[in-house]
Amino acid sequence: MPRQLNSTRRADGRLVKTLTVDGKRLYFYGDSEAEILTKILNYQKAQKRGRTFGDVLDEWQQWHEETVGIGTQRAYKAPINLAKSRFGNIPIREITAKQIKEYLAELARKQYSIKTIKKYYTIPHSVLEYAAENGYVDNNVSAAVSMPSFAKKSVPRDEASPEDIKRVIEYKDKWLLPLFLLRTGLRKGEALGLQYRDVSKENRTINIYKEVAYKYNTPYIKEPKTPHGIRVVPLLDDIAELIPDGKPDDFIFSGGKPMTMMVYQRRWAKFQRETGATCTAHNLRHSYASTLYESGIDEKQAQELLGHADITTTMNTYTHIRDSKRKSATDILNKWISEHDG
Repeated sequence: MPRQLNSTRRADGRLVKTLTVDGKRLYFYGDSEAEILTKILNYQKAQKRGRTFGDVLDEWQQWHEETVGIGTQRAYKAPINLAKSRFGNIPIREITAKQIKEYLAELARKQYSIKTIKKYYTIPHSVLEYAAENGYVDNNVSAAVSMPSFAKKSVPRDEASPEDIKRVIEYKDKWLLPLFLLRTGLRKGEALGLQYRDVSKENRTINIYKEVAYKYNTPYIKEPKTPHGIRVVPLLDDIAELIPDGKPDDFIFSGGKPMTMMVYQRRWAKFQRETGATCTAHNLRHSYASTLYESGIDEKQAQELLGHADITTTMNTYTHIRDSKRKSATDILNKWISEHDG
């Protein structure tokens, strides 16, 4: 190891060596020239290995958060943190498809559903795609990775209980929103984004082309996530009669401006407290899907009414409803036989 690097001694007694790499001035500090040389060699090794996955993830995340809403950011917080802890210190050029596959297999062994595993897969896949687009890697090695064959299937959330549905109908005068969700199948944000001009009592239709999203507590209007979210759903008679008249630009459930997240949460909690209902907005949406199934609406029509981007989502929902009905029928028959046999 050479003893002399032609370094400069600073006023504080430390040594500094300046190098120019690709037109950029770099400064290396140390108490001795041996320490500075070690730092230079480590830097050169790191440059040869390339940027780490963690470095690229941070860069990708900054870009990604400028393109998505706060809800999506929250949803991907855990997958981002797990990907960073697993791959963060590995040079991104050294990451292999086998490592990604093993990562997904570990999630499957922990009983993560296939839907959840796909969400966790999105992070390394998106970061590697970003790296390929920016020349940090030659190609996205995760593109050929498939989901673990033994991962458990995603189960749609349950519909509201019969007792909750009765409460939602009975207490519609306390708050119309729960019954509105039950009768339209709209997502919470879609319903909260409705203005009077979006509803036609004459044609018995509701035009869905926007939704309320939130940046922390603050609401803002955005387009649906996919083109399938833009649709027309039927306005059923019992709901049409309950919607009051209002100014075209006013929001049906909040007046002159969208409802804040805090107000929504407080009102829903109050409704539950005063009525005894325990259902969520999504439970009521699932109950609407069950109504579609029971009334004979086919899967393709249901997909359009629910605004599902993928027909598979609708098919899985219908399968879950069908299985639930079958189990319910079995329980009823077993109970009847036990009460009347012999």
